[in-house]
Amino acid sequence: THLGYDTDNGAYYYYKTEPNKTYEETLIDVKHHADALGIPFRHVQIDSWWYIKGADNGVKTWVPMPGIFPHGIEYMHKETGWPITAHNRMWSGDTTYAQANGGQYPFHISDNMSVPLSQDFWNALLINGTKWGLQMYEQDWLYSEFVGVGGALLQSATLATQWMTQMATGVRNAGITMQLCMAWPRMLLQSLEMGDVVTQARASPDYKPGNDQWRVGDASLFIDALGLRPTKDSFRSTAPEAFPRLQAAVSSLSAGPVFASDEIGHENVPLIMRACMLDGVLLLPSNSAVPTDKCIATKAGVLNTVHGVPTAGTQSTDLGCLQEKSGEQKLLLVTRCILKSLSPMPPHTT
Repeated sequence: THLGYDTDNGAYYYYKTEPNKTYEETLIDVKHHADALGIPFRHVQIDSWWYIKGADNGVKTWVPMPGIFPHGIEYMHKETGWPITAHNRMWSGDTTYAQANGGQYPFHISDNMSVPLSQDFWNALLINGTKWGLQMYEQDWLYSEFVGVGGALLQSATLATQWMTQMATGVRNAGITMQLCMAWPRMLLQSLEMGDVVTQARASPDYKPGNDQWRVGDASLFIDALGLRPTKDSFRSTAPEAFPRLQAAVSSLSAGPVFASDEIGHENVPLIMRACMLDGVLLLPSNSAVPTDKCIATKAGVLNTVHGVPTAGTQSTDLGCLQEKSGEQKLLLVTRCILKSLSPMPPHTT
């Protein structure tokens, strides 16, 4: 509901800080600089740079790496006043939480990855997070976990559901919300059984200045229909982003979160402020912007167009040509288009 600051892939401060400063100092500087410019950032996303990694770059312990927040993550939270969206990925096979590694909780471990088996684990992990400002839990790398762990989640009829519902119950017990990222359609559909704690889902690959991950309309059609807010990730409002106005407009029209991710001193303040009111409240449509019927039909190969204009070979000159299709045919066409956009997303590189 409010403008945020992002440190995800593509952001200036993704695995990068101000020269000779820690992340703690950098984010506090971002806050002070934004305040001086009148940019009302009201929350922050901290990405995978913050926690301890283990085997195959999975999560070993979901706490800050040494030197990231010298005074503790809660200190940064208190100094900025920013609630935190905290990223997480798949669990490593050597996670310190697993009983097999001397931890407290049962995990299934295979192929250097693991999956938690206990509701108590999720409750403890996320309730503890609220002590340092956790407001939203971002579960990324969902399909990597799903197909990993020696195929355990593929071989069991119930383990994947248990994994996601226990996660959601932990989120609910902590009094926070959740974003799904790198999710296949089956995982988005699972959110219907996870309750209203799941509020967002990524509709795009990672942002990088100049790429076309702003094309979130097809995925938004599916995500919005499930009652979730699509997110296109962050954007930079100046160079090296070639099309900052396009990125800003799509972020707002998605009806999801809006995150800027510029370097200190390189912000286009008027452009960023088009997304929100002076207090940071976002100016969003009631529903996500989605493709028209004509666009879907064209992508599905049933509407021939030249520059968007129906040609002689088109079955109908009606711009909403899907109106002539049966309900089942419409569903098949829309599903074909959505699945092209959702699966597979390119894997993260870090």
